[in-house]
Amino acid sequence: MIASAANGFVTDNSATQFVTGCDPQSGQNCVLPAPGPGNFYPYWTQARVGGACVWEFGNVRNGNTFGGDKQYGSVGPTTLGAFASAVQRNPDC
Repeated sequence: MIASAANGFVTDNSATQFVTGCDPQSGQNCVLPAPGPGNFYPYWTQARVGGACVWEFGNVRNGNTFGGDKQYGSVGPTTLGAFASAVQRNPDC
């Protein structure tokens, strides 16, 4: 992954939430993690590993998790039906 000065997190998980009644236009009833086995949804972590700043995917808690599931933000009219966070500055590891 190429380092950048800013990032944002996006997932289209809302497109698969038929059971919850998720409305991708308004965001009503759209939740992460979605109800189901394990109550799990993978998120990104930025960590220092072996002296290097790296991105890890899959609920690794050894660095900055950007709020875990909350890193994806919310669904609404301005997110085109996806969970999307605001663009934020990349912190140092």
